[in-house]
Order: sequence, then structure tokens, then C-alpha cells
Amino acid sequence: MELYKNRLIAYSLGNFCTYRSVSVAGICGLAPMLKLRINKKGQFLSGQIVSYKQSHDKGLLPDTLNRASRRIKTLTETILKPRV
Repeated sequence: MELYKNRLIAYSLGNFCTYRSVSVAGICGLAPMLKLRINKKGQFLSGQIVSYKQSHDKGLLPDTLNRASRRIKTLTETILKPRV
């Protein structure tokens, strides 16, 4: 995700919309959804990642452990960490 001219760009969220032929085991079953507030001009005001998990038999379920959100935070911190 990135802000460009105060507008949010969220890449590859369609990757988390799966059906029966895609593995949803382990980390592959994490499904982040974005809850955003924008103004009338489409400018980003605030947002949060809401975590879900995918299951072939039950579909999309809330993830009370927030694993998708935590995983994105960890990856972001790793990418932004200064290299020594």
C-alpha cells in the first residue's frame, strides 16, 4: 500500500479473493480487508486493516487473532528497516 497524492493505492487485494481451487492452508488463508475513510475528493483520511481467514467449507471468517494485519505490519517493518 502507498499514498500517492494523498490517495491510497492498495496493490493485489484481489489475491485474497479465492475459491476452491486455491490453497487456503496456513498463511495462504489470511485475508486482509481494508476499512477506509476518504473525503468527497477521494483523499485518504484514515483506515485500518481488518483480518479475516478463508476456509473452503465455511468461506470468509473474522480472524480474532488479527493475523493478516500483524503479518502486513511485520513485513512492512522488515522492508522499511534501515540496512547497516
